[in-house]
Formats: sequence, C-alpha cells, structure tokens
Amino acid sequence: MKIGARILKTGVAVGLALYISRFLGLEPIIFAGIAATVTVQPSLYRSWQNSLQQIQANVVGAIVGVVLAVLLGTEPYVIALGVIVATSLNIQLKFNKSIPLAMVTVLAIMSSPSDNFWEIATDRFLLIFIGVASSILINIFIPPHYEKRLRKQLFDIQDNIALNLRFMVETDREIHHVRADLEQLAKRVSELKELYTLHREENRYKYHKVFPRTRKLVVFRSMVHTCEEGLDLLRLLEKHHDVLQADETARQLVGTELEKLASFQERVFLKYAGKLTPHLANHEDAAYDEPILPVEKGIAAFKDNETLFVHVLPVLFKIHDYREQVEELNRTVEQYYKFHNQTAT
Repeated sequence: MKIGARILKTGVAVGLALYISRFLGLEPIIFAGIAATVTVQPSLYRSWQNSLQQIQANVVGAIVGVVLAVLLGTEPYVIALGVIVATSLNIQLKFNKSIPLAMVTVLAIMSSPSDNFWEIATDRFLLIFIGVASSILINIFIPPHYEKRLRKQLFDIQDNIALNLRFMVETDREIHHVRADLEQLAKRVSELKELYTLHREENRYKYHKVFPRTRKLVVFRSMVHTCEEGLDLLRLLEKHHDVLQADETARQLVGTELEKLASFQERVFLKYAGKLTPHLANHEDAAYDEPILPVEKGIAAFKDNETLFVHVLPVLFKIHDYREQVEELNRTVEQYYKFHNQTAT
C-alpha cells in the first residue's frame, strides 16, 4: 500500500479541522472533516485560486438550505430538492469545482433539528468553513514538492521514446504491440503535462532564488514539449508502420536516422542530468550539425514510387521537425549551464 503526499495531507487537514472544531465547541465536528476532505487541492496556487469559489459555494449552499428548510421543512424530498437547486445555482455561477462542497453544506444545514434551527445551522456553516480553511492552511505550511517526480517522469518517458524510436521499424515488431506501447506512453505524457503544471504552480509562491528556478522551469517546459513531439513522431511512424517494414530501403533509411535522433536526444538529457560534461558533449554533438534526414534524400530515393513517396515523405518531414525540437532543447540546456555554471540537480 502506497501513501502519497496528497493522501497524507488530506488526513492532516481532516485532523486539523476536527481539532479546531472541537476546541471551538462546534458539533458535529464530522462536517468539518468532510469539508476538508473535498476541498484539499494538489497545489497552494489552486488552493488560493479555488478558496473564494469554495467560500461562495458554501454560502450558496447555506442560503438554499436555510430558505428551503424554513419554507418547506426538512423532509427527505425537500433536502433532495435543496441539493438539486444548490447544484444548479453553482453551475450557473460557474462554481463547478465546488459543487461537492455546496452539497455537503445543504445536507449539513437541512439535517439540523427543528429546535434551535438557526443556532445549529450557523454552527454547521462554520464547521464547513473551518474544513475549507484547514485544507488551505495545510498547503501553506506543508507545500507540495513536484520537482523530483517531474524529473523522474521526464527521464523515464525520454528513455521510452528513445527505445521506441530505435525499434519502431524493426521487422519482427508486431503492430498491436506498437499500438499498446503508444497508448501507455500517451497516458504517461498526459500525466507528465499535469505534473509540470503543478510544479509551475508550486513555484508561484516561492520567492527565493527566483531566476534559477525560472530558468529550470524553462528547461522542464522544453523537455515536456520534446516528449510531446516525440509521441507525435511515434504515432506517425505507427501509422506508416506496415509500409516502412515492407520496403528495405525505406526501413533502413528511416531506421538509421531514428537511431541518430534517439542518440542525440539521450545525450541532451544526460547533459542536463550532469552525466556528460557540457563542453565535451558539445564536441560530440557537432556530428549532428547537418540536417538529420534531408527531405531531398527521401525525394531522390522514392520519386519513382508513388506509394512509398506518399507514405515516407510525411515521416521524413516529421523526423526533421523533431530534430529541430531536440536542438532547441539542447540550446535551452546550454543556456541553463551558461547562466548558472552548475550541474543540474
């Protein structure tokens, strides 16, 4: 069983909300715990961004609950109506992310006993507010750290892309295996983009070493974009997989250039990781200075074969585009070392 940071923070937020509620003498404290559970955000930025919306949704739920309870009572069908009305109002007000909190508020208030209704309803409104505040406080004092996970994901995906580039046109590789690998890779790239977004949001509220962190973010952004472009190239290769395997000339031509491209990409990532000395790595990279696969070479090879021409030319163009993206990443890494003169960690 794996307990992640967000799970741990949710538990701490719930505990904090319960203790605050008990200290203030508010009952039942379980509502504060529920509110904390549904409002914990993965980053401090999102906590601040959603805090106003959550408070407003809490107010909407409270108003709906009080009005319906006073006018129609607290029968189960009235509570169900309250949930419907509160949900509809939050959708109209574009508080979609806070709908669960509004529903909790409606249920908390409308389940209040008729005796001392106003006092109990007020207490439960405050309990919900305490839960929301606790979830924000936890992100302030226990901020998330996504950089290590982001780095690991980037290098793992890069290794996967390089491996697929090398073996994409192998004759003994079946197409259904290729598609399965690409589906899995697409999911990981999607997760990578979300992880980068969270890491960027995390850095909005860090004011020490602003420029080094900003430049590192630029490198990470370029790496993420490189992974996206690599996935696009692999998808195009998968689309033309059968044709490339059927013709030995096309297979060797594309395969050779993909091997060069995979090696160059690996060198750039290793350079950032500090596993290659930058100035020595630059000397080795000079071997790749000319275009990785001139389109003219493909045109000359397949101009008399319309079928191969139609299938191979798009692949050649995409390989060239991806080569340019890797070169851009290489320049970004070089700039990072130039300005900071340090090994990236």
